[in-house]
Amino acid sequence: METQPMRKPKGEYAIQTVINAMRLLEAFSDEEELGVTELSRRLVLHKNNVFRLLATLEQQGYIEQSSDNERYRLGVKALELGRSFMRSRSLLGRARPVLDGLAAKSYETAHLAVLRGHEVVHLDGSQSEQLITTGLRVGRRMPVHCTALGKVLLGCAAEEVREAYDREVVATRPMEKRTATTIDDRDKFFEHLRTVAVRGFAHDLEEC
Repeated sequence: METQPMRKPKGEYAIQTVINAMRLLEAFSDEEELGVTELSRRLVLHKNNVFRLLATLEQQGYIEQSSDNERYRLGVKALELGRSFMRSRSLLGRARPVLDGLAAKSYETAHLAVLRGHEVVHLDGSQSEQLITTGLRVGRRMPVHCTALGKVLLGCAAEEVREAYDREVVATRPMEKRTATTIDDRDKFFEHLRTVAVRGFAHDLEEC
Protein backbone atom coordinates (compact mmCIF):
# COMPACT_ATOMS: atom_id res chain seq x y z
CA MET A 1 0.00 0.00 0.00
CA GLU A 2 1.46 3.32 -1.08
CA THR A 3 1.69 5.94 1.64
CA GLN A 4 1.59 9.67 1.09
CA PRO A 5 4.71 11.57 2.19
CA MET A 6 4.19 13.68 5.29
CA ARG A 7 3.97 17.37 4.59
CA LYS A 8 6.23 19.68 6.51
CA PRO A 9 4.72 22.62 8.40
CA LYS A 10 4.67 25.66 6.12
CA GLY A 11 6.92 27.49 8.55
CA GLU A 12 9.79 25.18 7.61
CA TYR A 13 9.68 26.51 4.05
CA ALA A 14 9.98 30.14 5.15
CA ILE A 15 12.87 32.18 3.74
CA GLN A 16 14.43 34.37 6.42
CA THR A 17 15.48 37.12 4.00
CA VAL A 18 11.89 37.49 2.80
CA ILE A 19 10.67 37.54 6.41
CA ASN A 20 13.15 40.32 7.19
CA ALA A 21 11.98 42.31 4.15
CA MET A 22 8.36 42.02 5.31
CA ARG A 23 9.34 43.05 8.85
CA LEU A 24 11.13 46.07 7.41
CA LEU A 25 8.02 47.16 5.49
CA GLU A 26 5.86 46.66 8.59
CA ALA A 27 8.15 48.97 10.57
CA PHE A 28 6.69 51.87 8.58
CA SER A 29 3.16 51.21 9.84
CA ASP A 30 3.78 53.58 12.76
CA GLU A 31 6.45 55.87 11.30
CA GLU A 32 6.38 57.91 8.11
CA GLU A 33 10.16 57.92 7.68
CA LEU A 34 12.97 55.85 9.18
CA GLY A 35 16.74 55.78 8.83
CA VAL A 36 19.07 52.81 8.51
CA THR A 37 20.23 53.04 12.14
CA GLU A 38 16.68 53.13 13.50
CA LEU A 39 15.61 50.21 11.31
CA SER A 40 18.68 48.24 12.36
CA ARG A 41 17.77 48.75 16.02
CA ARG A 42 14.09 47.90 15.54
CA LEU A 43 14.70 44.78 13.47
CA VAL A 44 17.81 43.68 15.39
CA LEU A 45 19.70 43.35 12.11
CA HIS A 46 23.15 44.54 11.07
CA LYS A 47 23.14 47.87 9.22
CA ASN A 48 24.63 46.23 6.12
CA ASN A 49 21.72 43.78 5.97
CA VAL A 50 19.20 46.60 6.43
CA PHE A 51 20.85 48.62 3.67
CA ARG A 52 20.69 45.66 1.25
CA LEU A 53 17.02 45.11 2.03
CA LEU A 54 16.29 48.81 1.52
CA ALA A 55 18.20 48.88 -1.76
CA THR A 56 16.27 45.87 -3.07
CA LEU A 57 12.88 47.21 -2.00
CA GLU A 58 13.73 50.65 -3.39
CA GLN A 59 14.65 49.10 -6.74
CA GLN A 60 11.24 47.40 -6.83
CA GLY A 61 9.38 50.58 -5.85
CA TYR A 62 8.21 49.52 -2.39
CA ILE A 63 10.60 51.90 -0.60
CA GLU A 64 11.85 55.34 -1.56
CA GLN A 65 14.53 57.58 -0.09
CA SER A 66 13.86 61.19 0.80
CA SER A 67 16.10 63.65 -1.02
CA ASP A 68 15.83 66.05 1.93
CA ASN A 69 17.18 63.93 4.77
CA GLU A 70 18.15 60.59 3.15
CA ARG A 71 15.65 58.73 5.36
CA TYR A 72 13.38 56.09 3.89
CA ARG A 73 9.61 55.83 3.47
CA LEU A 74 7.10 53.57 1.75
CA GLY A 75 7.03 53.82 -2.03
CA VAL A 76 4.19 53.98 -4.54
CA LYS A 77 4.22 50.20 -5.08
CA ALA A 78 3.19 49.72 -1.44
CA LEU A 79 0.14 51.91 -2.06
CA GLU A 80 -0.70 50.01 -5.25
CA LEU A 81 -0.47 46.71 -3.38
CA GLY A 82 -2.76 48.05 -0.66
CA ARG A 83 -5.30 49.14 -3.25
CA SER A 84 -5.18 45.70 -4.88
CA PHE A 85 -5.95 44.17 -1.50
CA MET A 86 -8.90 46.52 -1.02
CA ARG A 87 -10.31 45.63 -4.45
CA SER A 88 -9.94 41.90 -3.85
CA ARG A 89 -11.84 41.85 -0.55
CA SER A 90 -15.55 41.52 -1.19
CA LEU A 91 -16.10 42.10 2.54
CA LEU A 92 -14.92 45.69 2.14
CA GLY A 93 -17.40 46.36 -0.64
CA ARG A 94 -20.30 44.92 1.35
CA ALA A 95 -19.26 46.74 4.51
CA ARG A 96 -18.88 50.21 2.96
CA PRO A 97 -22.60 51.20 2.97
CA VAL A 98 -22.96 49.78 6.49
CA LEU A 99 -19.98 51.81 7.73
CA ASP A 100 -21.28 54.99 6.08
CA GLY A 101 -24.75 54.46 7.51
CA LEU A 102 -23.43 53.76 11.01
CA ALA A 103 -21.19 56.84 10.96
CA ALA A 104 -24.07 59.04 9.78
CA LYS A 105 -26.48 57.65 12.38
CA SER A 106 -24.09 57.71 15.36
CA TYR A 107 -22.19 60.89 14.44
CA GLU A 108 -19.02 58.94 15.23
CA THR A 109 -16.27 57.22 13.25
CA ALA A 110 -17.16 53.64 12.27
CA HIS A 111 -14.41 51.01 11.92
CA LEU A 112 -14.17 47.62 10.21
CA ALA A 113 -11.56 45.24 11.60
CA VAL A 114 -10.59 41.57 11.94
CA LEU A 115 -8.77 39.56 14.59
CA ARG A 116 -5.20 38.52 13.85
CA GLY A 117 -3.60 36.76 16.81
CA HIS A 118 -3.31 39.20 19.72
CA GLU A 119 -4.15 42.21 17.56
CA VAL A 120 -7.03 43.88 15.75
CA VAL A 121 -6.26 44.87 12.15
CA HIS A 122 -8.27 47.85 10.87
CA LEU A 123 -9.42 47.25 7.29
CA ASP A 124 -11.63 50.26 6.61
CA GLY A 125 -13.56 53.06 8.24
CA SER A 126 -15.98 55.92 7.71
CA GLN A 127 -16.00 59.30 9.43
CA SER A 128 -19.09 61.28 10.33
CA GLU A 129 -19.60 64.90 9.31
CA GLN A 130 -18.98 66.12 12.85
CA LEU A 131 -16.26 68.76 13.18
CA ILE A 132 -14.49 66.76 15.89
CA THR A 133 -14.18 63.01 15.26
CA THR A 134 -11.73 60.22 15.97
CA GLY A 135 -9.36 59.51 13.10
CA LEU A 136 -9.41 56.56 10.74
CA ARG A 137 -6.97 53.74 11.50
CA VAL A 138 -6.92 51.85 8.20
CA GLY A 139 -3.99 49.43 8.20
CA ARG A 140 -3.25 49.96 11.89
CA ARG A 141 -2.81 47.08 14.32
CA MET A 142 -4.10 47.51 17.87
CA PRO A 143 -4.14 45.19 20.91
CA VAL A 144 -7.27 43.09 21.37
CA HIS A 145 -7.53 43.37 25.14
CA CYS A 146 -7.75 47.17 25.42
CA THR A 147 -9.80 48.22 22.38
CA ALA A 148 -13.57 48.16 21.98
CA LEU A 149 -13.21 46.54 18.56
CA GLY A 150 -10.95 43.82 19.90
CA LYS A 151 -13.17 43.06 22.86
CA VAL A 152 -16.37 42.87 20.82
CA LEU A 153 -14.76 40.70 18.13
CA LEU A 154 -13.37 38.31 20.73
CA GLY A 155 -16.33 38.45 23.10
CA CYS A 156 -18.87 37.70 20.37
CA ALA A 157 -16.73 35.06 18.66
CA ALA A 158 -17.14 31.30 19.05
CA GLU A 159 -15.95 29.78 22.33
CA GLU A 160 -13.05 28.02 20.61
CA VAL A 161 -11.74 31.40 19.38
CA ARG A 162 -11.62 32.72 22.95
CA GLU A 163 -10.00 29.49 24.14
CA ALA A 164 -7.34 29.79 21.44
CA TYR A 165 -6.69 33.42 22.42
CA ASP A 166 -6.34 32.38 26.06
CA ARG A 167 -4.02 29.50 25.20
CA GLU A 168 -1.89 31.11 22.50
CA VAL A 169 -1.80 34.75 23.59
CA VAL A 170 -2.71 35.36 27.23
CA ALA A 171 -0.79 32.32 28.49
CA THR A 172 2.36 33.27 26.56
CA ARG A 173 2.63 37.02 27.13
CA PRO A 174 1.51 39.52 29.78
CA MET A 175 -1.52 41.66 29.02
CA GLU A 176 0.08 45.08 28.70
CA LYS A 177 -1.39 47.71 31.01
CA ARG A 178 -1.33 50.68 28.65
CA THR A 179 -3.29 53.06 30.88
CA ALA A 180 -4.66 53.10 34.42
CA THR A 181 -7.99 51.70 33.16
CA THR A 182 -6.61 48.84 31.03
CA ILE A 183 -7.80 45.40 32.16
CA ASP A 184 -4.62 43.36 32.55
CA ASP A 185 -5.95 40.57 34.79
CA ARG A 186 -6.87 37.40 32.90
CA ASP A 187 -9.91 36.44 34.99
CA LYS A 188 -11.35 39.96 34.96
CA PHE A 189 -10.76 40.22 31.21
CA PHE A 190 -12.65 37.04 30.36
CA GLU A 191 -15.42 37.97 32.77
CA HIS A 192 -15.63 41.29 30.93
CA LEU A 193 -15.82 39.42 27.60
CA ARG A 194 -18.82 37.45 28.86
CA THR A 195 -20.57 40.75 29.59
CA VAL A 196 -19.66 42.00 26.12
CA ALA A 197 -21.13 38.85 24.56
CA VAL A 198 -24.45 39.41 26.36
CA ARG A 199 -24.63 43.11 25.49
CA GLY A 200 -23.37 42.77 21.92
CA PHE A 201 -21.13 45.83 22.21
CA ALA A 202 -18.00 46.96 24.07
CA HIS A 203 -16.50 50.17 25.42
CA ASP A 204 -12.93 51.44 25.36
CA LEU A 205 -12.72 53.66 28.45
CA GLU A 206 -9.35 55.25 27.66
CA GLU A 207 -7.79 51.79 27.96
CA CYS A 208 -5.40 52.03 25.04
